[in-house]
Amino acid sequence: MSAEYNSKLISRLYNIKYGDYDSLFEILSEVNDIKDSVFLFPLLDYYKKDEQTSDEIFKSISYLDTPKKIEILLEIARKEETSEQNFSELVSVLADLDVFEKDITSKIIELLINKIVQILSDSSKKNLNFTLFLYNTLPYLYKSKELLQVRDLLRDCLFFNEIFTKNEKEEVLDYLLKLNPGEELDYLISIHDKIKNTDNEIIITKEIIKWKGSKIENLKKIILENGGERAKEIIKKDLGEKNALKEKERQDDIKENFSNASLLYQINQTIDDINRITELSEIIGFKLLEGKENLTNQMKTADNENDLKQRCLELRDSLNKISEKVPPITEENNKICSFLEINKEHLNKPINRLQNYLLNLEVEVNDNFFGIRDINRFCSLFGSHQTEEVDELKKISQKLNIYEPYTKSNWRDLHEKILLEYKQGIEKIKTAIEKKIKEKE
Repeated sequence: MSAEYNSKLISRLYNIKYGDYDSLFEILSEVNDIKDSVFLFPLLDYYKKDEQTSDEIFKSISYLDTPKKIEILLEIARKEETSEQNFSELVSVLADLDVFEKDITSKIIELLINKIVQILSDSSKKNLNFTLFLYNTLPYLYKSKELLQVRDLLRDCLFFNEIFTKNEKEEVLDYLLKLNPGEELDYLISIHDKIKNTDNEIIITKEIIKWKGSKIENLKKIILENGGERAKEIIKKDLGEKNALKEKERQDDIKENFSNASLLYQINQTIDDINRITELSEIIGFKLLEGKENLTNQMKTADNENDLKQRCLELRDSLNKISEKVPPITEENNKICSFLEINKEHLNKPINRLQNYLLNLEVEVNDNFFGIRDINRFCSLFGSHQTEEVDELKKISQKLNIYEPYTKSNWRDLHEKILLEYKQGIEKIKTAIEKKIKEKE
């Protein structure tokens, strides 16, 4: 089937009417995908019939899976009857194939020098063919490491003889800088006084803002101190854009790595509100909660399991820091054990004391203390590496609505959801305290 299809393509290629480029490009697109060596000589025959399509034909030949293509392309390049345009197009294809020959290089340099000399003596000889020749041959000379042979000539034409268009200057300068950035920058610095306030200074400035390095910064400094106004504007605008980009990246980094900052701010605000309310209240008279400083690290996102374990331990420590003025649980004031089974040795742990104290004040808190008890338990088990308690961790995570990120090891999301549950828990504590204070006062 493949051979039959290829045969039909070849037949279509031979039967294309002169000038029917739509059909030609359609066939070449297929040939480029198939890459079969069987197309080599039919493509060569078509080139001989219509040399105006040489660029596309040469490219299609270069895609074929056969070493013979190199021999064919070099043979065409070496023929005296090959036009300069076709030669330059061939050179571009050879550069893409990384095929470099001394005689081809010599021919390029000879033609380039002759063209420039002719244009210098008679500017009317400058035409589109020269531009195409320049664009096609520069990559070859650069990749073959032979551009150095014409560097001085190109420099002279670029900066002191106006034979290049703006686009040609940009192309030549780009290759000269890539050839040897350090040497080229030293040269540009040395001639700056001669080209300041010219279009060339602007072209150089637009090129160097794409580069980095100490010599680049040195040249920018020279232009800013002693250059033309337009060149200065280009550098200043670029610096402003780069600084704005850096600031955006910094802000994005903060958002990425400190994504919990807004949530933590709300938590801290609620803790402050609770402490302000309770300190001013006649029925309490002191700040109820401590440990806000232990929450600082919660701003930084947990990127892995170990990070989250550490954040859980720090959160647990913060949860268990309450005012020393909260009384211990005694037989006389023990209300918490009426609905919770608590071992005697754990009875006076901070969260138990706080919940029992509020119960004695007749603050309406539920048995799970608005999720605070579950958060504390999860943080203790997970943070202390008690992963053997996986069943209990799963059970708690379901109650806290954090089951999915926990079971999928989505540490970042899990961290955020734990803090969200904590925020909602202390907000409910705040509401319950406010309600009771209003009733009693």
